[in-house]
Amino acid sequence: FPSHDNQGHDAIAVADENGVISYVSPSVTKILGYTPKEFMSVNGFDRLHPEESTELMKWYKKVIKKPGSSTTIQHRYLHKNNKWVWIESTITNLLKDGNVKALVSNFHNITEQLEATNALKASEERLRLAIEAGKIGVWDWNIPTGTLTWSDKVFEIHGVNPKNFEVTFENYQKLIHPEDKEKAISAINDALNHNKPFIAEFRIVTPQIS
Repeated sequence: FPSHDNQGHDAIAVADENGVISYVSPSVTKILGYTPKEFMSVNGFDRLHPEESTELMKWYKKVIKKPGSSTTIQHRYLHKNNKWVWIESTITNLLKDGNVKALVSNFHNITEQLEATNALKASEERLRLAIEAGKIGVWDWNIPTGTLTWSDKVFEIHGVNPKNFEVTFENYQKLIHPEDKEKAISAINDALNHNKPFIAEFRIVTPQIS
């Protein structure tokens, strides 16, 4: 049976329709801490997280009903160190394959990846709350395409309606006070040409007071 481990990054496990494991590749030790013998010593379902085991059982049964199908799912699994880790598993139903007659699972540990993603989301949420609390406008200018994107607060600060104001650099310039326009444009060009932060103070003219 398969002896390759996708260069050690993934593990391969073979099980019957009841979850009894008959083979697992050596890389399972790196991913989950168990030796192959230890990993196969119990039914694979016994190490699933209690909060997910019922749903995973239903998912497993659906896979069994579709010979030749392949599906991927993320779930928690008990590591040998007695901590829960996140696993991404792709199971292929080869029960009808005369050479295999089993369910083949290819899986790897995605705990660090998910933790990094969740930390980024938390950081972005904190930034969003800080921006809202400070009533700060945020804009983004894609230089290659020339596309400008404004947050709702930027529209509010400039006193323009997002429904009838086209956000372009040309239209943005029209909102700068005539006496400050040269200074503002110079600061923008300096940032673009010398890779400097765009920091400038200038007046704007809103439709309400123009």
